[in-house]
Amino acid sequence: MENREAPLRTACPPGTPDGSISNFEIKVFDGCANPYLGLAAIIAAGIDGLRKHSTLPEPIDDNPDNVKDKVQRLPQSLTESVEALEKDDVLRDLIGEKLLVAITGVRKAEIRYYSENKDAWKNLIYKY
Repeated sequence: MENREAPLRTACPPGTPDGSISNFEIKVFDGCANPYLGLAAIIAAGIDGLRKHSTLPEPIDDNPDNVKDKVQRLPQSLTESVEALEKDDVLRDLIGEKLLVAITGVRKAEIRYYSENKDAWKNLIYKY
């Protein structure tokens, strides 16, 4: 059974010779995320795992709602995401302190702006 809810998984489409991996599916961020930062975070995690000689955990083939105690919850808001990013030494080492400060500074300004201007998001959505 394949867990289609996994945040990052490899996929072998039907007809792929020898079941070799030809696709990677990334589901941990949506259209609101910065794709460059998201991919950098995944690469940083991979590099960190290689440096530490980490092994992958056993795959979870169950519904994610049934195994909440076995998996770490991802941030549920921009505020939680910024807090997690500021604590992430692995990504900080990969992209550098200056870029991390710039990214978190912009996101904090967005949080402040949209919390003070409750209807501003409607204008943003209307433009798109």
